[in-house]
Amino acid sequence: MTKKLEQAKQTEKLSIVGKAAAKIAHELKNSLLMVNTFVDLLPERHQDEKFIQEFSRLIPNELQSWNEMLRNMMNVAKEKPYVKKIVDFNLLIKEIGALAQFRVQQNHLEIEIDQESDLPKIKGDEQKLKQVILNLLTNSLEATPKGGKIFLKTRHVYEFGEENAGHIEVTVANTGRGIKGNRLRRIFEPFYTTKGNNLGLGLSICKEIIHQHGGVIEVLSEENKGASFTVKIPTTNIKNNLFNNSFKIS
Repeated sequence: MTKKLEQAKQTEKLSIVGKAAAKIAHELKNSLLMVNTFVDLLPERHQDEKFIQEFSRLIPNELQSWNEMLRNMMNVAKEKPYVKKIVDFNLLIKEIGALAQFRVQQNHLEIEIDQESDLPKIKGDEQKLKQVILNLLTNSLEATPKGGKIFLKTRHVYEFGEENAGHIEVTVANTGRGIKGNRLRRIFEPFYTTKGNNLGLGLSICKEIIHQHGGVIEVLSEENKGASFTVKIPTTNIKNNLFNNSFKIS
């Protein structure tokens, strides 16, 4: 049974890679056509300052899009094995908040981080879990206008009255533009995107990573009222004594 499940998973993975390659080929064709148009016009318009400014903006943007699409496909095609160890999510969130500080200041936003002080640790792949939270945070930053607010919160949901049983929840929320209902139902689908040249694998990869940790990822949103993503992962029976509570980065 396990062998059949592995074969089914590999078949699905190959299907995703094939679809990704087809989508990349289509996007690159359209993008190259636009770049080639600029290149063809360059000899006769090289002294046109406005044209040169637009050319200088377009090329780096297109190269960045190509790189992002290829990187996402490689992440699927060359999936690294999970390296599970004890993970302290409070420390992980604190590190991610520090990494986001420059972007927050640049966008004139505020982040509020609220951490449960006695959050149990979990067993997982720290780098992959970090990838998930960074992806959710990046999406929130992109969806939130100037003056808006991002929230990062951790909490322990107890079960059966046992101190370290249950699961931890990590919530990434924002006061941004929100997600329309028809889009909300599809955001975890591979290749579904509203970001132009983006490959649309980010949230589907996040969902798979959390699934591999025995958890789930949920989203709540209303248009123009922000969005909230919550990751739920089972805890391990390990106690910690972190002292951090809440702080703000603005």
